[in-house]
Amino acid sequence: MGEKYHPIPWSSLKYDEREGGYAVPFSREMLEAAPADSMEALIAGNAMAYRDRAYDYYHARVTG
Repeated sequence: MGEKYHPIPWSSLKYDEREGGYAVPFSREMLEAAPADSMEALIAGNAMAYRDRAYDYYHARVTG
């Protein structure tokens, strides 16, 4: 209850074998200030508006 989700562009994720997980090139402060909301808000409509908001924030290109 009350969870917030922080969408990150797929193109920003890089798998780090040494860490055994994904790493992103963003500072902690940038991640904390990023768009975040409930799952219901993220998937409302066709979810493209929220995707675009996240991509704009991270200055990422929309592909596909």
